[in-house]
Amino acid sequence: MIEAEQGQESLIVPDTKKETPQSIQDPPNSIIHSDINSVNHSKQKKKSTKIRIKKSSKIKSERKRGANVKTKCDYCDMMFDSFNPKRAHYIGCHYDLLKDKELICTTQDGKIQMKRHLCSVEGCDKAFRDNGEVLVHVNVVHKNIKNYVCEICSKAFKYNRNLSNHMDIVHDRSKESIMCVQCGDILNSKAALHSHNIIKHRTKVYRFQCKYCDYKTYAKPQFVEHERSHTGEKPEICQWCGKGFNGKATLRNHERLHTGEKPFKCKVCTSAFAQRTSLKVHMNSHHKNWIKEENKLDGHSVLVGDINSLVAS
Repeated sequence: MIEAEQGQESLIVPDTKKETPQSIQDPPNSIIHSDINSVNHSKQKKKSTKIRIKKSSKIKSERKRGANVKTKCDYCDMMFDSFNPKRAHYIGCHYDLLKDKELICTTQDGKIQMKRHLCSVEGCDKAFRDNGEVLVHVNVVHKNIKNYVCEICSKAFKYNRNLSNHMDIVHDRSKESIMCVQCGDILNSKAALHSHNIIKHRTKVYRFQCKYCDYKTYAKPQFVEHERSHTGEKPEICQWCGKGFNGKATLRNHERLHTGEKPFKCKVCTSAFAQRTSLKVHMNSHHKNWIKEENKLDGHSVLVGDINSLVAS
């Protein structure tokens, strides 16, 4: 209201500014912000829901597409949706082929399984049961690490079982006397008996055929070394002079020239040799009479030249 004086009288003039009803007045700032936040939250919720729906539908479609992908058998034209039926097919239909390639193993429960863990070194196609075997293989074969050392002669080995066999055969640790049931020979340990049976009595199946000539053998290491004689490959390198060889045995014999090691000792005299063949030549040329007497005592009719059983390991 506005007051105005005109002479004696006091007039009250109404205010021309209209009052805004309470219901349509501007809301406070806090209410505005809360309304905006609620709207944004609802929009974000709808957006996230749409994203989740899109992702879930994408995953389902990818799974559906993956389920339709089939893999082919490496050895025939059979197709499979998953690995389990493929593995059963491999073992049931290609067992002999997988066994020749050393891709089959037997668990402690007697179950037959495939070796699925491959060597990580390029060019090596060996397969193993688990990653632990892969690590041992890489350290021993590719890095040539020998952690097992004989406490008597300091000879080092890659595997503990090799050291154990060495102790039994060379140093006569077991102090046993075991007779071979097939020929009656007396061996000083189970390891010596096992080696004797493999060399003397195992049926040899000449399944490895050279693709360059008519050579056949029952032993894979000899087969690989023979084929390298055709290809000229010499992957075994001497750590002392860098010379290459086509086989591990040839490399070992050569490295003894650098180290001076002479592990092949004569049983009659004090002579020792770096190679087994040198010891055989020595026995035939210097101790023929001793070989004959030894054969008579053992009750064998062995040729003088066949002295493998008389040569120290």
